[in-house]
Formats: sequence, structure tokens, C-alpha cells
Amino acid sequence: MAEFTQALPLTLRYEGTTLFVDPDNHERSKYGITEKTLIAIKYEITDPDKLTIEQVNDIYSRLYWGLNKLGQVVSQLVANKIFDMAVNMGNYGAIKLVQAALNSIGGSCVIDGMMGPHTMLELNEAVRVKGERAFLEELRLKCVSYYKSIAVGTKAKYLKTWLTRANDIGVNEDQSAFNTLRDGGSDKVVKG
Repeated sequence: MAEFTQALPLTLRYEGTTLFVDPDNHERSKYGITEKTLIAIKYEITDPDKLTIEQVNDIYSRLYWGLNKLGQVVSQLVANKIFDMAVNMGNYGAIKLVQAALNSIGGSCVIDGMMGPHTMLELNEAVRVKGERAFLEELRLKCVSYYKSIAVGTKAKYLKTWLTRANDIGVNEDQSAFNTLRDGGSDKVVKG
């Protein structure tokens, strides 16, 4: 089964380790954790700039890894990708894309944004039967479509980074073959 400690490095590649202030809404974040999140979860501190890596581990393991039961996923690569998506898109939006990807490769999930027992069963079965690469490719396409759909107005400047993140399926080999199969442009977009 998948382990949180192996998932965190992928996500931290994309989440800033220094304080970031969004120029559009002035929201402050560090390690991808916003001041708004710290207040909402009633964390012991509310200033993201004061977060330690231990606190980041605690927040991410509880709010994203644990809530989505990612330790039950049979593939570390798949769990890593879902975790990264949940941190970036929120749990609800990430799991909706997981469910849509499962349905695209023959699954039968209700797209409700919840990692319930049926979704977990479908996910692990898809990884076993179709293979983790087939599922990750479908999930990658869903992410690409999602990011393209939200990259409008002031968010358009983030598209290149979002697409890099979407295309990262956590393997250390040339992924160009994946990028040429389909671009996700004809996929139905699942909005959160």
C-alpha cells in the first residue's frame, strides 16, 4: 500500500517553500498552505510564513492523504498523483477527476467527489486490471482539461506551470509519448 512519506516530495516540487503572496487576491501561502486554510482548520498558527516542514507534514497528511484514504491505494505512483491533485485542486475537485478517469477506462463511479469505498475499490481494480500507467494517462488527460478550463483571465498566466504539474505522473523517464497520444481536448471537463 502507498505511503505518505513517498508522496510528499512530488507535491513539494510544485508548492513553494518560501512565502508567496498572490498578486491578484493578496492571499499568502507557503508550501501551498494558505492563511485562509490555517484559519479554517483552526491550526495553532495562522501565518503560513511560520510553518515548519513538520507542520506541513501534519496538515497534508491529515487534510489530503488521510481524508482521501490514499494509504489504501495499491499503487504508490497513483496515490502520489491523487495526493498532489488534492493539494492543488482541493479534495473534492481531485476526486471528481479520479472518478471521471475511472469511468473513462471502464469503471462505474458516481462522480460525487468523495473517496468512498466504491471509488477505492474501482481505483484499485483499475490499477490491477488496466495497469497504473493506463490509469495515470487518463488521469493526466483529465487534469490537462481541467487546468485549461480554469486558465482564464488573471489565472491564464499559471497554465504552463499547471500543465507541467498535470503531465508529471511521477516517473523518471521521457513522458513525451504520453503527451502525443491525446491532449484531452475532446474530454468532458468535470468542474468542481
